[in-house]
Amino acid sequence: EQIRIRAVQQVQAGESPEVVGKACSLGPVVHRSKWQCKTEARMLARKAFAMHNWKEKCAIMVREQLAKRDIVDARVLAAMQNIPRHLFVPPSLQDEAYEDRPLPLTDDQTISQPYIIGKMIALAAIHETDRVLEVGTGSGYQTAIMATLAAETYSIEIRRDLLDHAALILKELN
Repeated sequence: EQIRIRAVQQVQAGESPEVVGKACSLGPVVHRSKWQCKTEARMLARKAFAMHNWKEKCAIMVREQLAKRDIVDARVLAAMQNIPRHLFVPPSLQDEAYEDRPLPLTDDQTISQPYIIGKMIALAAIHETDRVLEVGTGSGYQTAIMATLAAETYSIEIRRDLLDHAALILKELN
């Protein structure tokens, strides 16, 4: 990510796109206009900033929205503090990912607010030896949290677009 940002900045500064692309092995960067590079640089910088601060935002979310209410299970709180929620929402909403409200995913689907997810998982009382089946993967955020709590977690999703996106993010998170 940082290499890509630097490459875009070098192209903006007038460096040959071909040279920058070859040096960074970034093929797609080389064929963009200066305007496209500036736009991408701003977008990448914003994403890098969000990625940099997600741990802090997550800690605030857990402290203010969950722990101050009635969610006291330390394992649930720790799991929610260690899963980057912004990865599970559309890029245009990543800045809002840690707010205590549901966010739209696709046409009629949403990711539930953090409190509701935490409450449901806490009420499920998942132990380290449990096997969990989730029906309706959705964004995959709740799946990721349960996967840190249980020995095995299985999730099924009927909507292919949601399944593909969730599978990609879950695979990245390991």
